Amino acid sequence: MGSSPASFAVNLPPGAAARLRALPHRLFLALVFAAAAAAFAAPRAAWPWVWFASAAAAQLLALALASREAASDRDAAPCGLAAGVSAISFAAGAVLFWLEGGWVARPFAIMLLAGGAVHGALRPNASRRLLWVACGPFVITLLALPLISLVVGPADERGVMATTAIGSGLFIASVGGAIRRSVAGARRLEAALAEAVSERQRADAAETGKDEFLGMMSHELRTPLNGVLGMAQAMRIDPLTPAQLDRLDVIRESGEALRAVLDELLDPTEFAGTEAGFAAPEAGGGSELADQRLRVLAAEDNPTNQLVLKTLLSQAGIDVHVVGDGQAAVEAWRGAHWDLLLMDIRMPVMDGLAATRAIRAAEAASGRRRTPIIAVSAETTSRAASDSLAAGIDCFVPKPIQFAQLATAMAAAVEAAAARDDRVARG
Repeated sequence: MGSSPASFAVNLPPGAAARLRALPHRLFLALVFAAAAAAFAAPRAAWPWVWFASAAAAQLLALALASREAASDRDAAPCGLAAGVSAISFAAGAVLFWLEGGWVARPFAIMLLAGGAVHGALRPNASRRLLWVACGPFVITLLALPLISLVVGPADERGVMATTAIGSGLFIASVGGAIRRSVAGARRLEAALAEAVSERQRADAAETGKDEFLGMMSHELRTPLNGVLGMAQAMRIDPLTPAQLDRLDVIRESGEALRAVLDELLDPTEFAGTEAGFAAPEAGGGSELADQRLRVLAAEDNPTNQLVLKTLLSQAGIDVHVVGDGQAAVEAWRGAHWDLLLMDIRMPVMDGLAATRAIRAAEAASGRRRTPIIAVSAETTSRAASDSLAAGIDCFVPKPIQFAQLATAMAAAVEAAAARDDRVARG
């Protein structure tokens, strides 16, 4: 099946694409003027059809020149040359109409020149130079023809030629004004677009800065609070006197109140709603892990949080090995089999997201079993959610740690991994 000019225009530079779309209209216009000259001004003359053939060839040449235009340079020389070739070809036709067609064809010549000048002046987003290149042949010819006829023509035609020259001058002045307004409008549009892009960049930078600030504040405030509430949970299991239990409850309730304030200020619910099922569900206790003997690798740089993890998991009978950064986590993962990884996000040397990406890439390259990875982090922004999910983390447990929630997430991750292994084995 044939293709329309528009389908070819997709891969062309902007100027060439516009010229290709206008080609049928330009050729039709040239055909109409040639046919009108042949019918009314020169019925037996060959020059209308010679001009039509040369005009068509000039349009194809202009298209070829415009195709060499740099896509990002609206003032490129090929584009200007193409506009000049096209304008000269039509202006030459007007000269033939004026000189060879007599009085009958001169109105056609004036219409052709005036229409070409207006068309050239209406180019969108063109530079002043390109607009004058596109209009110049038309306006020069429009003024020159009546002036030359005023000087060399018969005396009885001088009044008409003088009037025509004056009208041409007024028209050219109007075209010049249109060009100035077009250029000024294009510059205002470019300035407005540049300002809009700048405003968008500033807004994006502000939003990024806000996310980074919230992430940092969440991390810095929740990290010490995790030590308080984590150890309070661990101590609750130990045998205590009623008075000690009361004092411990005060510590726990005060810590939970502070956590509620942080949740309201930093809005972790935005994180939990980002991806359904990505955040770990709440649970009533740690019984999910009672029958499981797990070997867990934990990456945590804060010494207090390391102690919290070791204490809580050891009370549940879980063997945990703790490393201090993401790089150490990757190396430990490579050296042994682990049922589960608990990964902090903000760590020195290599953060938790980079470590997760490295582990997932190594699993894909070697065909090693996919190890469940749970983010245990004090950074609870929506950006942390999307980044964690994209890195390959399976679910998220926020700090301060609630052991029941952590236990539920660990049990669900291990069970999902076991089900995935069964499907692969049956597969």
